[in-house]
Amino acid sequence: LEQSLALQGLVGCAIRKTYFDSMKGIVRSDFIRPENLIVNYYTRYIEDAPRVTHVRQMTDSDIKQMQADGIFLKGVEFDSINNTPDVGDNKQAEDERTGQTQPENDKNVSVRTILEQHCWDNFEDTDKPSLPYIKIVDKETKQVLRIESRLNPHKTGNTYQKTINYFTKYDLFPSPTGSFYPMGFGALLDNINET
Repeated sequence: LEQSLALQGLVGCAIRKTYFDSMKGIVRSDFIRPENLIVNYYTRYIEDAPRVTHVRQMTDSDIKQMQADGIFLKGVEFDSINNTPDVGDNKQAEDERTGQTQPENDKNVSVRTILEQHCWDNFEDTDKPSLPYIKIVDKETKQVLRIESRLNPHKTGNTYQKTINYFTKYDLFPSPTGSFYPMGFGALLDNINET
């Protein structure tokens, strides 16, 4: 929670993902860095986005465990191993400021970039309307690890009312341009620092 509040003040946006962790059997509410959540440029509200992609880092052992537990598809093999996850420029700059260093390649720990896409799809059956799904894909190999419905079977109403939305966005100051990403104190102080 503290991470969310600190980042909300600085950049104006805090994102939390609330979901059932099937590995541990508990409900979780995780902080998501804004750069690890990709939405369409014209999106105003996260609930209305046609696709929301959460960029995650997972170890090979976690992926294999999820395959063994039947959460991910079995038999998906990864030819190449990426021991160093793509953390992005913002994370590298933050690590430099705080004096942290990314660990060297560890042969025992392999980390993969996984794309978790919350989207609407009809799987090329144009006669049917698109329905809400979660598609989990390995970024490097583009192999699908899991597809699951986002419809709540216990809720009544139309498709939009029955759709489960996992992400909640908290804004500090709404963007004056009406865009998805709001303003924080960092943007307000930026102009003062230039003078």
